[in-house]
Amino acid sequence: MASTLTFAVPVTWSSTTAYTVNTIVFQGKKAFTALKDVPSGIPLTNTEYWSETGVKDIDLSSVTDALNELRSDVDDNTSNISTAQSDIVKKRKRYHIAHNAIDRCG
Repeated sequence: MASTLTFAVPVTWSSTTAYTVNTIVFQGKKAFTALKDVPSGIPLTNTEYWSETGVKDIDLSSVTDALNELRSDVDDNTSNISTAQSDIVKKRKRYHIAHNAIDRCG
């Protein structure tokens, strides 16, 4: 089964961050892919952990903007889901209150 490649968030490599296998990071205009889980502190020059992906001259700002927009969409959806769950709980409580009132009257 093929593994899924993912971009790190943020996409710029940091020596203080650990990365999972198949994560793509950027340093300057070069992209690197994690060959296996990478503990923090492993430099991009360590070919046991990193492979230069060959993506060059990419507009990193557009990738960052797209990832930030995606993050915003995810946050919005999470908020909408939370609101919907809260509404369901409130409606369920009103239903049970009404149902109990009907039972007492009946």
